[in-house]
Amino acid sequence: MRHKRKFLGFSLLCLSLTGILACSYARYVSTPSLSPPADEWQRFLKAYAVIKTYYYQPVSDKKLIDDAINGMLQGLDSHSMYLTQKDMSFVEQLKTGKFSGIGLEVMPQFDSLKVISPIDSSPAQKAGILPDDEIIAIDDKPVQSMSFRRAIEALRGPENTSVKLMIVRAHEEKPLTITVTRGQIIPQNIKSQLIKPNMGYVRIATFQKNTPEQTRVAIKQLIAQNKAPLKSFILDLRNDPGGILESSVGVSELFLDYQKLGKNPLIVYSENRDKKVLYSANPTDKDILNGAPMIILINKGSASGSEIVAGALHDHHRAKLLGMRTFGKGSVQTVFPFGGDAIKLTTALYYTPSGKLIDHIGIAPDIEVKMIPHAKPDVQLARAVEILR
Repeated sequence: MRHKRKFLGFSLLCLSLTGILACSYARYVSTPSLSPPADEWQRFLKAYAVIKTYYYQPVSDKKLIDDAINGMLQGLDSHSMYLTQKDMSFVEQLKTGKFSGIGLEVMPQFDSLKVISPIDSSPAQKAGILPDDEIIAIDDKPVQSMSFRRAIEALRGPENTSVKLMIVRAHEEKPLTITVTRGQIIPQNIKSQLIKPNMGYVRIATFQKNTPEQTRVAIKQLIAQNKAPLKSFILDLRNDPGGILESSVGVSELFLDYQKLGKNPLIVYSENRDKKVLYSANPTDKDILNGAPMIILINKGSASGSEIVAGALHDHHRAKLLGMRTFGKGSVQTVFPFGGDAIKLTTALYYTPSGKLIDHIGIAPDIEVKMIPHAKPDVQLARAVEILR
């Protein structure tokens, strides 16, 4: 696959697991030289002096400055944050697709952590945690008393240790208490099967570096198993929290025939606050399914990279979307070096090929089919099979 990429300035997003976003970046940019008005500096310095003088115990200058920077970033949005060297080390672990924890994609929301999605086959999923659950306490400590960073650190930990979560769930009268035993998180990224003759199914759990090639191989294997080209196909992106941007672009390209899409077709693009395009991707391959009818399964746990794929294939009339509206995470985070640490800052928003904003809106399905948690059989998949049949 050779999708065309266009970078202007800086970027980019990538993957978000257990609340820390791992960002790739084209290059660092120099920090602009700006100073707030003198009266604003005085307000800050006065607060600093009061804390240093009257707080009930001594506080280091480094802690106050670190917390001030982190507070500025967290006040902007739920994805901007201050990354310490320890955080950056964890980000590197995320890029490998293997790490220890409970396997949750979360974001801060008021006095809780909102669950975007549990990772497939993770301890969190096995314990029954669902998208849209709100974690209000970790090991009996209220989340509202913690910073986002501290809450994430409380969820992490060595294998075979446990963490007790108090969870608020829609339609449950009382909070639930769920104990999760931490483990090694190795996502089973691709699952595939021939649902019936001529009908293929592929599930993508997260968008990792090799996901486009793994998806291509899975489809080729289904074609070989079918002993004929597939006549219909289901791509399952439910509870897929996203991943590496280039991976979601590569998966989109598998199903798009650039020769049939007209002049300069897009997969996704991003704009900064000046409406300047920072990134765009164009397909350059042929459709691996040769135009066979296709349905993409989505739900409120489908975020980021999943929304890029769903938006691209839907805008190009390549696939129908079935399920529920997606999460709505379509922003670009750029990492700026900051001494030995870094600042992760939201610098742009993503748009589908037709110009639809993803962030805080999500992507609506063509066919809405609600899912009852843990219901069997899978009513959304059954509906997709019925439509394609």
